[in-house]
Amino acid sequence: MKKKPSLSELVDIPEGILRDFTMEIYSDKEIVFTGKCEITELSDSALKIKSDEHRIFCEGNGLQIKDYTENGVRIVGEITGTRFERDETP
Repeated sequence: MKKKPSLSELVDIPEGILRDFTMEIYSDKEIVFTGKCEITELSDSALKIKSDEHRIFCEGNGLQIKDYTENGVRIVGEITGTRFERDETP
């Protein structure tokens, strides 16, 4: 079976944005976050995740948590966009 490329292999992500945290996108239907993270907002159409000093925003329709453990979280639904931000607060 061919290994799927990692997110950092597919897009230009600023250095240090992922650290011990990874995000894998499976088409527009599933995102898996692995590593220490906190869900700070979840609705049917928006998801906010915080990991270290970074925030990740996902938008879509019918977003749901399928798995949430100390090792990560799996979100399913129709994913229409993602955005990364660095937390600048001390």
